[in-house]
Amino acid sequence: MPTKPRNDPPPELRRAVAERSGGHCEACGLAHHARGARDQARAWHPEADLGGYSRDRLRQLFGEAAPRLIRIVLTVRRRPQAPDDHDPQHYEHLCQHCYHVRDRDLNVARRQQTMHESRVQATLDAGQPPLF
Repeated sequence: MPTKPRNDPPPELRRAVAERSGGHCEACGLAHHARGARDQARAWHPEADLGGYSRDRLRQLFGEAAPRLIRIVLTVRRRPQAPDDHDPQHYEHLCQHCYHVRDRDLNVARRQQTMHESRVQATLDAGQPPLF
């Protein structure tokens, strides 16, 4: 199945956005390459703090005694409805969590549209006229 070509911002744009953010997520403030874990409520816990939690506290927060450690990687995201130019003000520096939270509504709408199109195509492939 063919994939869409990547439309990554150029390196100089990524550097400008990273410089503006100071190496932190512009939504939640986490530092690039910070290590820690997100609990069941998606709250961040730095790796240094996890060693001080009791086993019961870890189970309460993470649902298990040993949380899965992750490393934060920041990425550059074009703001919705921003022009397709390379102005750093039209981009934001976000961690994976904030990136996906900000795109959630768009992804849900896209998934619903794709499912609708798939159902219509399956109906047509079966030789039935569409009902709408």
